[in-house]
Amino acid sequence: MLLYTLKRLALIVPLLWGISLVTFTLINLSPSDPAEVSLRINEITPTPEAIAQMREELGLDKPLVQRYTFWLSNLIHGDFGTSYVTKEPVAQEILYALPTTLALASLSLVLIVVFGLSLGIVCAIYENTFIDKAIRGFVFFFTAMPNFWMGLLLIWFFAFHLGLFPTSGLENPSGIILPAITLALSYVSTYIRLMRNTMIESKQELYVLYARARGLKERVITKHIVKNALHPFIVALGMSIPKLLAGTVIVENIFALPGVGRICVNAIFSRDFPMIQTYILFMALMFMIFNLMVDVITRVSDPRLRRQI
Repeated sequence: MLLYTLKRLALIVPLLWGISLVTFTLINLSPSDPAEVSLRINEITPTPEAIAQMREELGLDKPLVQRYTFWLSNLIHGDFGTSYVTKEPVAQEILYALPTTLALASLSLVLIVVFGLSLGIVCAIYENTFIDKAIRGFVFFFTAMPNFWMGLLLIWFFAFHLGLFPTSGLENPSGIILPAITLALSYVSTYIRLMRNTMIESKQELYVLYARARGLKERVITKHIVKNALHPFIVALGMSIPKLLAGTVIVENIFALPGVGRICVNAIFSRDFPMIQTYILFMALMFMIFNLMVDVITRVSDPRLRRQI
């Protein structure tokens, strides 16, 4: 397992290099000029002289290969560049916004685990009954709505109509609840269906038939079924964590949360290349790390997979 883990960790470096190369090239092929956008944002008339001066200031007057080499060299030394708009270090801005994104993703993950696991078990126990169909129909109805539409509905009902939660921002700690619900709803039905289907398949296994033949109580048999069904649930959950972090982009903008996702959207509109590049690399790294963690946990928990390493 140690050798397998070290090999996977070693692969992260060339993968990140490839992602950085593709990202830098595609972003810099954009037809719009970041220098002109930066001038307009700062309410400066974009004359040819001002644009040329800004391009020199941002380093955009150098050849593409030279700019990439310089950026990659700084990246290796921990310097992610300076924002074209705010003139602040990119790493500093992302670290400032990261706690909000982590809090949103963490609360959403808790909601997914609690409701996905519990409702999935209930649906499997009461398979094809009214309870099963009602739960799945209710959850799937709300999950079918896009995130932005669900967020607006939650704001209208719970914020404007009932006045229970703030409409935006994090001035009140309760401001994270509606965004977390909005983000979690798009995942809950997936995990309800996963847990339900896995438990239903486990019911057909021979160990369940043998347990019933021994006269074990149904409650004890259900515990064993749940335990065996947790494995794919945990694996899928580990793969969804980076998706939750990436999925905060829309939710943070709807609820005006000062998170990494909102910074990324603002950077896209303002052609803030260093910020966009850092965000993409950060998300790619998250996907790789959690993918590795899931693979390691899977092989540790299943001896059959360890023999294939």
